[in-house]
Order: sequence, then structure tokens, then C-alpha cells
Amino acid sequence: EWERRLLDLSLRNTLLNFRATRSTIPVMCEQLGDLEDALAGGDEFQLLPMPQDWSDTPRDAELYRRVASGHPAAALLKQEFQAKRLRADLSEKDLAERVVRLYRLSRTAMEENGANTLYLALGMLRWYESGASVKPRYAPLVLVPAELVRRTSRSGIVLRARDEEPHFNVTLLEMLRQDFGIEIGGLDVLPRDDNGVDLKLIFAAIRRAVMAVPRWDVEEAAYLGLFLFSQFVMWNDLR
Repeated sequence: EWERRLLDLSLRNTLLNFRATRSTIPVMCEQLGDLEDALAGGDEFQLLPMPQDWSDTPRDAELYRRVASGHPAAALLKQEFQAKRLRADLSEKDLAERVVRLYRLSRTAMEENGANTLYLALGMLRWYESGASVKPRYAPLVLVPAELVRRTSRSGIVLRARDEEPHFNVTLLEMLRQDFGIEIGGLDVLPRDDNGVDLKLIFAAIRRAVMAVPRWDVEEAAYLGLFLFSQFVMWNDLR
């Protein structure tokens, strides 16, 4: 019981029930693996809003939509990515407010607790509490420690990875094991490719593990947000 309380396997936990809020930034990217590789290689990215002429692009009903190769914006996103620019699925005003909010909150957490709380979540598991549930829940899969850094007045605040290893959402693994009897091993140390973490392999492993559960799947979406891991070390020690 102590162990379970420490890890917080309730829907209050954003590691199991992630929602888009004023403290999150949806990052539009055609290939999440390329983004992770670039960040692992030390690249920095300027965060820009979605251009106004993209706002007419038809959207899926799902909260998390993948920008696949056939998406009207895919070619433009690829060009932006090569120029070290990332587009957020937000207006200029919304993005400016959220970047400043995340910048301040993550800096405050670092100064007061010495702990990083800012992560780039790559991939989301869409899951349901039961077969009768109508509302989908989303849980981040791979979490890349990130930081927002003030550069020049022209480039503003840029996004880069911290000098820490990405890790899998262990809270999700434990919830799947305890509540659904789904065991997924081999993710304590994430598999790697030539440049960083092998996201394709990880997503494929998760899809295989949940393929028997109707409607569950991996959404290849990216979100920048705040995640708390303060009790994870205690939980690990207790276990």
C-alpha cells in the first residue's frame, strides 16, 4: 500500500492521465526519432507558433494527432526542422505565454529543489480504464529531460536537452502491471540507435504489449511539459 501511494497510480498523475493545459506545449514534428536524435546530439531549437495560414488544416477529433508524411504541413515542418526551428500547435500569443510560464516554473523548481521538472514527452499511450470507458486517457512514454534557455533577443528562448539520460515512464509500466496484468520488460535501460534512443523499437514494443486490448495504441505525438518524479527514488528504494 505504501509503495502504491508513493508512485500515485491515480488519474491525478499527469504521467498516467496527461492533459493539454496552459503548462504544456504541443510540438509539431513529422519524425519523433529525428527530433530525439538531434536533441541527443546537442542541437538547440527555436520554438515558433503555427503559421496563420496553417490554421485551416483539417484536424482529427483526437487530442493528439500525428503529423504524418501525407499531412499538408509535413514538407514545411521538415524544412523548419532542418533550420533548427520547431512549430508549436499554438497561436503566437498562446505560445509566448506558455514558453515564459514553463521557463519560470522549471527554473523555480531547479532553484528550490535542485530537481528538473521540464521534459519533452515523446509518444503517448492511448488507453482506457475499462472496455466500457468512452473517454481515452493518455500517458507519455519516453521522457527527455529538457531546458529552455534565453539566447539572443532575436532567437528568444530556445529548447535543448539537458545532459541527462532520457527514460521511460516507469509509473506507466507499474500501472499496466498492477491494474491490467501487462508486463513490459527491457525498458529500464532504453534501447539505443546510432544517435540516441531507438524510439521506433520502443513504440513497437509497446504496441505489441497492448495489441490484445481493444482501442489501445501509441500516438506519435510530442509535448513539452512539467512532470514530477520526486517520489520515484523512494518508491524504487522501497521496492
